[in-house]
Amino acid sequence: MNNSSNDWNSPWMDHTMWILGHLESLHLSHLEALTLLMIEYLNKAQIPVSHDILCEKLGITTAQAEQTLGDLSDKGFLDFAMENGKVRFLTQGVYDRGLSVGQPLARSLIQEFEDAFARTLSSQEMQRIIDMAAAYGEDRVLLALDEAIAYGHPDTNYIERILASWQQKGLSTEDLRKGYRNERR
Repeated sequence: MNNSSNDWNSPWMDHTMWILGHLESLHLSHLEALTLLMIEYLNKAQIPVSHDILCEKLGITTAQAEQTLGDLSDKGFLDFAMENGKVRFLTQGVYDRGLSVGQPLARSLIQEFEDAFARTLSSQEMQRIIDMAAAYGEDRVLLALDEAIAYGHPDTNYIERILASWQQKGLSTEDLRKGYRNERR
């Protein structure tokens, strides 16, 4: 199953983590990236986004804020809509455009786990998986999931123990892809 634009609006989708994970493929300036992340933070905290708050939080001028928002809009990463008489900053374009210019994600991490576990995950399991991906990286978590399945233990506790063991042994993701499971020398 391929990702769709609906993934961006799914409750398990962590926009900030997705943006950070795909930053290099989005080709943003530092200020554009920081502005997008701030907009995501403000949206999630349900704080109205405005030029004033962006200037205050980012330490930039109104002209810089306007220029950056215009650049993000021109790139297709940012859109605006009116909701209840207020301007709403929409970042769906980051995901849509990011998938087309970056490396496409065949499946979401949560979908991979749901398929492996053959059931819908609880919100606590989803958060735990997101936390593991933040701590160890999505690729390593998927490798640990594959290993857990191979040993017949598709369980988040087991997967977390695998990840901790690999980290303790100093194994890189590349080592793991090559099949190494013993300590690095």
